[in-house]
Amino acid sequence: PPQPLEAAALVGKQGLAAVKRLFGIICAEQTLEACIDGDRFNTYGYNLLGQRRPKEALALFELAAWAHPHSANAQDSLADGYLAGSDKDSAKRALERAIDLAPGDPSIDAGSKASLISAEMKRLQEPR
Repeated sequence: PPQPLEAAALVGKQGLAAVKRLFGIICAEQTLEACIDGDRFNTYGYNLLGQRRPKEALALFELAAWAHPHSANAQDSLADGYLAGSDKDSAKRALERAIDLAPGDPSIDAGSKASLISAEMKRLQEPR
Protein backbone atom coordinates (compact mmCIF):
# COMPACT_ATOMS: atom_id res chain seq x y z
CA PRO A 1 0.00 0.00 0.00
CA PRO A 2 1.08 3.61 -0.45
CA GLN A 3 3.19 5.01 2.35
CA PRO A 4 1.91 8.17 4.10
CA LEU A 5 3.64 10.75 1.91
CA GLU A 6 2.71 8.83 -1.23
CA ALA A 7 -0.88 8.63 -0.04
CA ALA A 8 -1.00 12.39 0.63
CA ALA A 9 0.35 13.11 -2.85
CA LEU A 10 -2.18 10.74 -4.40
CA VAL A 11 -5.03 12.46 -2.58
CA GLY A 12 -3.79 15.76 -3.99
CA LYS A 13 -3.78 14.37 -7.52
CA GLN A 14 -6.73 11.95 -7.52
CA GLY A 15 -8.91 12.99 -4.59
CA LEU A 16 -9.71 11.29 -1.30
CA ALA A 17 -12.43 9.00 -2.67
CA ALA A 18 -10.10 7.57 -5.33
CA VAL A 19 -7.36 6.90 -2.78
CA LYS A 20 -9.84 5.19 -0.46
CA ARG A 21 -10.88 2.96 -3.37
CA LEU A 22 -7.21 2.22 -4.07
CA PHE A 23 -6.59 1.22 -0.45
CA GLY A 24 -9.75 -0.88 -0.56
CA ILE A 25 -8.33 -2.82 -3.50
CA ILE A 26 -4.77 -3.09 -2.20
CA CYS A 27 -5.87 -4.01 1.32
CA ALA A 28 -8.57 -6.47 0.25
CA GLU A 29 -6.89 -9.42 1.97
CA GLN A 30 -6.55 -7.67 5.33
CA THR A 31 -8.43 -5.10 7.36
CA LEU A 32 -7.93 -1.42 6.68
CA GLU A 33 -6.77 -1.08 10.29
CA ALA A 34 -3.96 -3.53 9.57
CA CYS A 35 -3.18 -1.99 6.19
CA ILE A 36 -3.07 1.67 7.24
CA ASP A 37 -0.88 2.27 10.29
CA GLY A 38 -2.88 4.98 12.06
CA ASP A 39 -0.03 6.09 14.30
CA ARG A 40 2.34 6.39 11.35
CA PHE A 41 -0.16 8.33 9.23
CA ASN A 42 -0.86 10.65 12.19
CA THR A 43 2.86 11.22 12.81
CA TYR A 44 3.44 12.11 9.18
CA GLY A 45 0.33 14.31 9.27
CA TYR A 46 1.70 16.31 12.18
CA ASN A 47 5.08 16.56 10.44
CA LEU A 48 3.29 18.00 7.41
CA LEU A 49 1.43 20.47 9.62
CA GLY A 50 4.81 21.56 10.98
CA GLN A 51 5.94 22.11 7.40
CA ARG A 52 2.84 24.23 6.74
CA ARG A 53 1.33 21.68 4.39
CA PRO A 54 -2.18 21.46 5.90
CA LYS A 55 -3.95 19.95 2.88
CA GLU A 56 -1.56 17.01 2.75
CA ALA A 57 -1.73 16.61 6.54
CA LEU A 58 -5.52 16.58 6.45
CA ALA A 59 -5.44 13.88 3.78
CA LEU A 60 -3.40 11.62 6.08
CA PHE A 61 -5.62 12.35 9.07
CA GLU A 62 -8.71 11.58 6.98
CA LEU A 63 -7.27 8.27 5.82
CA ALA A 64 -6.24 7.30 9.37
CA ALA A 65 -9.70 8.15 10.75
CA TRP A 66 -11.37 6.25 7.92
CA ALA A 67 -9.23 3.15 8.46
CA HIS A 68 -9.57 3.35 12.26
CA PRO A 69 -13.22 4.33 12.76
CA HIS A 70 -13.19 3.46 16.48
CA SER A 71 -10.05 5.45 17.32
CA ALA A 72 -10.54 8.54 19.47
CA ASN A 73 -6.96 9.56 18.72
CA ALA A 74 -7.58 9.44 14.97
CA GLN A 75 -10.56 11.75 15.42
CA ASP A 76 -8.51 14.09 17.61
CA SER A 77 -5.86 14.32 14.89
CA LEU A 78 -8.53 14.80 12.26
CA ALA A 79 -9.84 17.76 14.27
CA ASP A 80 -6.34 19.26 14.25
CA GLY A 81 -6.21 18.83 10.48
CA TYR A 82 -9.55 20.53 10.00
CA LEU A 83 -8.51 23.39 12.27
CA ALA A 84 -5.30 23.86 10.29
CA GLY A 85 -7.50 24.32 7.23
CA SER A 86 -9.89 26.63 9.12
CA ASP A 87 -12.80 24.17 8.89
CA LYS A 88 -14.17 24.77 12.39
CA ASP A 89 -17.45 22.92 11.89
CA SER A 90 -15.74 19.71 10.77
CA ALA A 91 -13.20 20.09 13.60
CA LYS A 92 -16.05 20.33 16.11
CA ARG A 93 -17.67 17.17 14.72
CA ALA A 94 -14.35 15.31 14.93
CA LEU A 95 -13.84 16.43 18.54
CA GLU A 96 -17.37 15.31 19.43
CA ARG A 97 -16.69 11.96 17.76
CA ALA A 98 -13.42 11.59 19.73
CA ILE A 99 -15.33 12.17 22.96
CA ASP A 100 -17.95 9.59 21.97
CA LEU A 101 -15.32 7.02 20.99
CA ALA A 102 -12.93 7.43 23.92
CA PRO A 103 -14.82 5.33 26.52
CA GLY A 104 -14.86 2.28 24.22
CA ASP A 105 -11.45 2.75 22.58
CA PRO A 106 -9.38 -0.27 23.66
CA SER A 107 -6.11 1.38 22.63
CA ILE A 108 -6.44 3.99 25.41
CA ASP A 109 -5.96 3.13 29.09
CA ALA A 110 -8.58 4.25 31.62
CA GLY A 111 -6.62 7.23 32.96
CA SER A 112 -5.83 8.46 29.50
CA LYS A 113 -9.48 8.15 28.46
CA ALA A 114 -10.58 10.54 31.20
CA SER A 115 -7.77 12.94 30.31
CA LEU A 116 -8.58 12.80 26.59
CA ILE A 117 -12.28 13.40 27.19
CA SER A 118 -11.53 16.33 29.50
CA ALA A 119 -9.10 17.88 27.00
CA GLU A 120 -11.54 17.46 24.11
CA MET A 121 -14.40 18.99 26.13
CA LYS A 122 -12.15 21.96 26.89
CA ARG A 123 -11.26 22.32 23.21
CA LEU A 124 -14.95 22.38 22.32
CA GLN A 125 -15.48 25.28 24.74
CA GLU A 126 -12.62 27.36 23.34
CA PRO A 127 -13.60 30.20 21.04
CA ARG A 128 -12.35 29.59 17.55
